[in-house]
Amino acid sequence: MNIQFKRAIITMGLFAALLLFLVIDFAVVGEDGFLERGNFVMTAVIIFLTMAVFFLMLLVTNKKDNIVDERDNAIQQKATSVALLVTTMFVFLVCITLFIANENVGSIHISWTWLLAYLTFAMAYFSSSAIIVLLYGLDRYAQE
Repeated sequence: MNIQFKRAIITMGLFAALLLFLVIDFAVVGEDGFLERGNFVMTAVIIFLTMAVFFLMLLVTNKKDNIVDERDNAIQQKATSVALLVTTMFVFLVCITLFIANENVGSIHISWTWLLAYLTFAMAYFSSSAIIVLLYGLDRYAQE
């Protein structure tokens, strides 16, 4: 198991947990409670801690003896391209859903824009790492 695969598994777990937290938090506190000072600060702290753990993981796993070959570079390039598409489609679908749900009202609650920003950020990291894990799995399956 190479270092890029290990990093992808850790990153996928971190950002899956962040996505889950954001969705559950928004569902529990609702539109009005999401931007209240206490919840807003708690969300910011959790995002900061997630990023701190992510950067710590990068520092710990960043060694000169880590070998990256052409296959690793190809997987990274594919994952980045597909993750961009997945994240863009996610944002588009959320925006269309919000438009349809609030078309009669004429506006959306401002907390939805904050949630969408947080989810987009987390989805980009999650989808990229999940696709790397998937591609390594497919590559390993093809070699057998």
